[in-house]
Amino acid sequence: MTPPDARKPEAIARERLDTLASSLRRAAEHPGDADSIHDLRVSIRRFKQMLRVFDGVFPHCGKMRRDLKGFMARCGEMRNCDVAGEVLAAAGVPADQALKRQLKQRRARAESELATLLEDWHVDAHMRRWSEWLKAKRGDPRPAHALPKLSHDLLHAGRAAAKTGAGYEKMHEFRLLVKRYRYTLELLGGKTGDPQLETLRGLQERLGAINDCVTTADLIHAMDLSAAAKGRITAALSRLLARRAAEFRELTHSKEDRMKICILRHAEAEPQGAGMADAARKLTPEGKRELRDVLRTAKDAGVEPEVILTSPWTRALETAHAAGEALSVEQMIETKALLPDVLPAQIWGEIRSLRPLKEIMVVGHEPHLSRFAAFLLEAPVAIDMKKAAIVRIDVQEREGPPRGVLKWMLTPKLASGK
Repeated sequence: MTPPDARKPEAIARERLDTLASSLRRAAEHPGDADSIHDLRVSIRRFKQMLRVFDGVFPHCGKMRRDLKGFMARCGEMRNCDVAGEVLAAAGVPADQALKRQLKQRRARAESELATLLEDWHVDAHMRRWSEWLKAKRGDPRPAHALPKLSHDLLHAGRAAAKTGAGYEKMHEFRLLVKRYRYTLELLGGKTGDPQLETLRGLQERLGAINDCVTTADLIHAMDLSAAAKGRITAALSRLLARRAAEFRELTHSKEDRMKICILRHAEAEPQGAGMADAARKLTPEGKRELRDVLRTAKDAGVEPEVILTSPWTRALETAHAAGEALSVEQMIETKALLPDVLPAQIWGEIRSLRPLKEIMVVGHEPHLSRFAAFLLEAPVAIDMKKAAIVRIDVQEREGPPRGVLKWMLTPKLASGK
């Protein structure tokens, strides 16, 4: 990547202005062409980010950004109409002539407004004036100074967007910051093919697909359709939106940052006899058989914990030792944090202390394990933890909330194939 001081602000500004002028002229000649509209939107975004970075270097940066706002609004409306058909098809919504007609009419209105705006705006005159403004240099000319704050904002917005239960407005905010960060790196000399730029591009596309669902839903809401039709289409879009949001969260949670937590409930234990302490109850022969089936299936599925944390009660210890033997785990830790009456946050604290381990298993009792699973998932869910069943939850962060993702559950019945 070219060193930031090697590219002068005037040269960067001239490059962005020339691209913008070319896109404006092409859109004026072909306002109905989807590619021309896309190129205009991209060139406006890149130009506006250049102005943000060089605000204080060139005069009138705020005015130039404001002058382009109307173009972005019309181009955005046209683009939303263009992609709505693709989004509806992806959502499984059958083709509807009335819907197509209304989308076409909305696009035609936006196209007419854009053509009028371009004609009244006098592109060449504005480009000449802006070219003069972009010659007057003052302030600090180094765009690299914009990166620290932008990086900070991007990191925090990304964490907020990736959090389980985050609203789509958080993802939209993150999407805009990803674009600004990418365009700023380009100002520093980044070229197509640079790994960081390609990563940002991929992230931007994922977030864009989510935003397309939201904008299409807004279009449907504003259309003259029956309540029943709107309900069906909205439901289909909601399902597609949920899938795309899940794919985005999966993408942002890198495998290197995950810890796999396999939660194993003890197998069936003998009844509590007279004078017998609950903690002393042992596994029954049937319980041991079911446990063997589950552990054999778990091993075949690739379960490979590096350590097993277990309750000190006898039935849990026997279950943990059987798991250690079946899964070739040498390290076992007894902890009172897995007793039935302990708060889930306590075992989470012990798990966090084990990083950088990638996979662990915890063995304990109900209802503690169900509560612990709900704690990891940050959701008021009820999980029916059968005896000898395993639930795998991947936690995305080991600092702060666990932000878990439920991956699968294995019960004795499933393991036996009955």
